[in-house]
Formats: sequence, structure tokens, C-alpha cells
Amino acid sequence: MMNAEFETLVEKVYRGEADSEERVKLEMMMYKEPTLRREAVLLWGIMEGVRQIGRNDMKQRLKLLHRQEQRRSRLKRRMRLGLGLVMALFVFALGFQYYYTPNRLFEAHYKPLPTKGVAVQEVVLSPQLEEALQAYEQKAYDKAVEEFKEAREAGASIEPLQLYEAISYIETGKPEKAKSILINFQSENTYYSETAQWYLALVLLREHRPQAARQILEHLAKGQHYTSVAQELLKALSE
Repeated sequence: MMNAEFETLVEKVYRGEADSEERVKLEMMMYKEPTLRREAVLLWGIMEGVRQIGRNDMKQRLKLLHRQEQRRSRLKRRMRLGLGLVMALFVFALGFQYYYTPNRLFEAHYKPLPTKGVAVQEVVLSPQLEEALQAYEQKAYDKAVEEFKEAREAGASIEPLQLYEAISYIETGKPEKAKSILINFQSENTYYSETAQWYLALVLLREHRPQAARQILEHLAKGQHYTSVAQELLKALSE
């Protein structure tokens, strides 16, 4: 059964008032209790129905029908309305599952790669790469993108910093450019290559391509560095 906190979170997401922390919290609640997904779909549909009724002044129209229509005619109208509502909820549920699920999984699992996660201190950096890395650490992703691009064009880019360039593109709302880097990324370092595949899978989820993401995650689930999170995400995609 729905509790007050769950209902409040669904209503805030519906009204566009929920922040990222609340959206992730709602996702975690539905992930831990799969039956809540159906409750969320129904609650969302009810709120949309109430909004439409208010907008179209349905109450006044029903009063008019009550005065003008015979009982048989009213019954047929109600049956059609009921069937339409069921179909609307069905279509809404399908859309909710197809479009909302990849987005919520992306938001729940995506976070920028920390600079301490890659041993860039062991590599001699060009001035452009030093500035790019500093901008990345300061979350100045627009500047980081420009610096990484200049370094790459000058032939100064190195493997781990290509990952930071891709993530900078994700942060600036350019997943296509991030995807291009991640698809073409090659490294003999297992951690680097698996990290590129992990973020590529997340970008594909953001693009509503769960089947493509699943193929990468199945490979990562047999790897060394992202086994547990890949298995967790695969399980969520199967529900």
C-alpha cells in the first residue's frame, strides 16, 4: 500500500517540484518495492484525470447530460468513458515504463568520475590538459570541454583524460559527443576500458536505448571493476 511519503514524492514529481535527491529517493523506493511502480502509475493517472476534469469543467457538462440524456444514453456514455480511462491508463503505463525507467536508472547510477579515480598524477600533462583537469575538478565543465578539445587537437590528449572529456560533455548536455568519445575509446588498461563502457551504457539509457545498454552491461557483469553495479542495473532493467 502507498504511504504518505510515497504519495507526496509522486505528486511532487508530477508537478515538476521534485529536486534530483527526491527523484532518486522515489526511484529507490520503487526499486526496493516493485509493486509501488503500479501504484505510482495509477496515482499519476488519477492526478492527470483530476486535472483534465478541472480544466474542461467536466462537472458542469455532466449536469447538462443528466438533464438532457435518457438513462440508457447516460449508461453508454459512462461505459465509453470508463473504457477510455482504462485505455488511457494502459497507454500511460506503457509510456511510463518505457520512457521513465531508463531516465530514473540513469539518474540513480550516474555520477561524474572523480579525478582521484584515475592516476593522472603519474603522467606529465601539457598546459592545456592541466587547465582542463583543473576546470573539471571545479565543475566548470564548459571550460573543461574547450580545454580538452584544444589539447586533443594539439595531440596532447592521454587515455584517462579522454574519459573526463566525455563526462564533461555529459554534464554540458551533449551526450552525443560523449558517446562518440566513449565508443572510440581504446585502452590496454582494463579499468579505463571498463569505465568507458560503463559511462557509455549510462548514456544509452539516457537516450532511451535500454537494449543497447543491456548488451554492454552484460559484458561488464563478467568484468573486473564494475561487476556488482552492472549486475544491479541489469536486474533493474529486467523488472
